[in-house]
Amino acid sequence: MLKLIRKSKNILLLLSIFISSSYFYTTSAIVLEHPHMLGVYLAPSAIEKIGHNVEQILDVNGLSLSNYYHPKIQKRPGKKRLEEIVTDKGTLKSLKKIRYLFRKFFTGLYIRNSHDLEVNIDGIDISGHWKKFNFDVVDIGIESPNKVLVEFKAIADRLKLSVEKATIQDHLHKFLGVIGVNNLTVALESTSEPLERVPLTGISSFPRAGDRRLQCE
Repeated sequence: MLKLIRKSKNILLLLSIFISSSYFYTTSAIVLEHPHMLGVYLAPSAIEKIGHNVEQILDVNGLSLSNYYHPKIQKRPGKKRLEEIVTDKGTLKSLKKIRYLFRKFFTGLYIRNSHDLEVNIDGIDISGHWKKFNFDVVDIGIESPNKVLVEFKAIADRLKLSVEKATIQDHLHKFLGVIGVNNLTVALESTSEPLERVPLTGISSFPRAGDRRLQCE
């Protein structure tokens, strides 16, 4: 089970972390650009070898999957409907129910169908032990030859996420104010059931102004 260590007294503050984590995960595609990006063709055997040795390859290049620190994340993509922010059907259904109950019981305070969220997270520290971290190419598009579908598999038996400060505010709903939390730690204990994620990601490569860029979605 997840062990939650919380130093804030306001339980509503914790809601911001769950909203923001879902928010980051379901918003627009990630675009990677580099002025000297090269296209490389790899045989299936080479792709398999890379996909099943990701952690070792990163370690050789001075990167680590076991320890990660990021000083700050700030995101405000502008006005969006709730369906554009949250794509998970279960989470979306729960949030719509909360919105309905809020409108029903709080007269004079109205929650719109659109939101302008701003999320700020400071001091993100992630550490863990991965039993498995690899990927497999499961589909190569025939109609889109520059796009592949990749299945990532990550299994962690120990994982710890610490955040120095996190805030979220909706600029279309000023009456909610700024919701935040300080010194939050979420940990997966070694005696717990391992955490497993198997997301499918589409990766596209296409030219732009003489160079190439990658888009992950």
